[in-house]
Amino acid sequence: MYKNFDKLPKGFLMTFDSIINEEMEKLLKGKDTAETALQQIEARSQAELDKKTDEIPVDPKR
Repeated sequence: MYKNFDKLPKGFLMTFDSIINEEMEKLLKGKDTAETALQQIEARSQAELDKKTDEIPVDPKR
């Protein structure tokens, strides 16, 4: 699909889709601006990626 697509954490795309839907709903209801919605999508998505990275077990033998 995309370069390095296989490196995304499992389940990230579903979470990303939910984040986009939530932020777009606020935008469409006039509760947020497009700029704010994009900032929130970026921040929440990055937090999710960081969370997933932190949860990967580290091999103690390395």
